[in-house]
Amino acid sequence: MLLGFADCLVVTELPTNPTLFWTEQHQSLLQAILASIGLGQEGVQGQREVNWPLDPMASFDQSAPIAARALALELKALRQSEQKVTLLMGQAAINYSYPESDSLEFGRMIEREGSHWLACHGLNEVLRLPGLKAELWQQLQSLRTLLRNG
Repeated sequence: MLLGFADCLVVTELPTNPTLFWTEQHQSLLQAILASIGLGQEGVQGQREVNWPLDPMASFDQSAPIAARALALELKALRQSEQKVTLLMGQAAINYSYPESDSLEFGRMIEREGSHWLACHGLNEVLRLPGLKAELWQQLQSLRTLLRNG
């Protein structure tokens, strides 16, 4: 799922299968995460779901490189010039949003396309394993520092 805010883009691993849905728990956790680092104060301004594969029974190419290209197009359509941060939440979000993901690990921030990109744990992981909240907080610190120092 792609969520566009005035100051950031968020790519989550949701939904990863048809039985997972975007819930109030996911929304509340994401709002708390963004508020803790000073982002997303104006609420969601755009949202897109990217379900892959499009059709499990289809005979056309639905490989990982095609999925990555489709996600790149969706990101481009949702991006606004004021968005200075792209948050990649979860391994699937990293793999498809940043195909060179072997060089992007949790907690690492890079500059790309005029935006700071940060990889961190996904919402599903953190909701399923609450002990990861401390790790997630550590992963967000470099971004938090950058935003505070302007």
